[in-house]
Amino acid sequence: SLAEGNHRNNQGYNYTEVVKTWTPVTSEAAATSLKSSVNEIQAGGATAIDYGLKKANYLLADNAVNRNSAKTVVVFTDGVPTHGNANTVSEVEGVADAAIGEANTIKALFAYQDGEGVSHNATVYTVGVFEDDGVSLCTPNSGQPSSYTIKNYMDYLSSNYPEAENLATPEEGSDKGFYQDASGGDLSSIFRAIATASGGAGASLDASSVEAIDVVSQSFALPDGANTEIEVFFAPCTGVDSDGYLTFAPQAQWIPNPEEDEDGHVSIVIDGNTVTASGFDYSAEWCGPDESVGNYHGHKLVLLVPIEMADDAVGGQGVDTNGPGSGIFINGKNILPFKSPDVNLPTNIHIKKEGLSNGESAVFTIYRTAANEDGTPANSNWAYYKTVIVISGVTPENTVKLRGLDPNYAYKIEEAGWSWAYDTTNPLDENDQPMAEVTSDKLITNPFTFTNTANAKGATIIHAESAVANDFTKSGKQVGVDSKTTAPKASSK
Repeated sequence: SLAEGNHRNNQGYNYTEVVKTWTPVTSEAAATSLKSSVNEIQAGGATAIDYGLKKANYLLADNAVNRNSAKTVVVFTDGVPTHGNANTVSEVEGVADAAIGEANTIKALFAYQDGEGVSHNATVYTVGVFEDDGVSLCTPNSGQPSSYTIKNYMDYLSSNYPEAENLATPEEGSDKGFYQDASGGDLSSIFRAIATASGGAGASLDASSVEAIDVVSQSFALPDGANTEIEVFFAPCTGVDSDGYLTFAPQAQWIPNPEEDEDGHVSIVIDGNTVTASGFDYSAEWCGPDESVGNYHGHKLVLLVPIEMADDAVGGQGVDTNGPGSGIFINGKNILPFKSPDVNLPTNIHIKKEGLSNGESAVFTIYRTAANEDGTPANSNWAYYKTVIVISGVTPENTVKLRGLDPNYAYKIEEAGWSWAYDTTNPLDENDQPMAEVTSDKLITNPFTFTNTANAKGATIIHAESAVANDFTKSGKQVGVDSKTTAPKASSK
């Protein structure tokens, strides 16, 4: 049963009960009610942590809100797991195994997605108050003690061991901070840290402490006058969809940003490609069901930011519009990274050849093949597409620009060869081969630069002695490089 209760049997033992069920903290009175319920708990009897975690499983499954948010369970105990007074190794280890099994169910079933769209399992924290968590889990009056320590048990119960099934099957894990030894008595700091790590209110969420920061990715730029074109709206929360996501009113019902001299105004500051919005009261505008009015409460902040494709962007399919560092910040700390919208752009290829003397040339062959939705090559059937030539002193900045290519293809560049008698003073690689490299940022930008070098003694590179191929796609936002013939060391990471 999930009915609320805090009862004892005739021997003074606690029953395993839900002392306080899901409670929307929409007022100071609601918070006070939760605190009072906790303060009324008195220890009595055994420590049936497996029963408690079973109730937690039921509660998570029964959550009426069911929204896509972090799921966190905190186990706080000062005793080893038991169902009675026998205190035998078999009883203690049996209860411990059952508790770890219940925790395993919580970790595996109640997943959610963060702001970046990455899936995470529910988190289980354990907090223990013991004289020494390094001792045996159970030391009976006679016979051998348990081979497992209290710390083993608390670790396996927590998300330090996310796939632990029981004491004997902990699977892989390590100390990631999900078990906290509170023997030192600093409980306030421990629970505050857990609240902050879980996305809770470890700090004030009012209009003065929180900022929304939108970093425009390298593939885009803010147009001139963007400061006056950025629009700010507040979208009312309307409910929850079948997948557990909060829903919001359509754009026609969004509320415009108040004037600058009015309460609730959100200010916008632009610094380069970074847009910062401040003044929105996230605490007052929390979103979810409000039982006091029988409806949904709150608004989400909506920023409409005009952007245009950057001149040096490669483009392609699924190009992120937000760059690293976008999210909700509390006192300078990013607590919720944004999930970046992505768009399809025409593919632009800028090929630059460095080190040519005046009049020398380099020939490049472009191949293409069908691309997957993430921009990676769908197959290895590369077909000839185009040949381009870079001529020093003729081609502007020694760079050929191919623009507006079909983003449904992945493209590959192969440098066919260099002109005769090309000579520089840079060294060969360790295999005495002329070095060839492709450089790009993690977020792909043009140009793709090809550099060939000879050894320090001024040896001449023979025509067509080396070639390098560059598979540049959206996959992982990196450029992959295929080594060809006499350039086996060419790579890009």
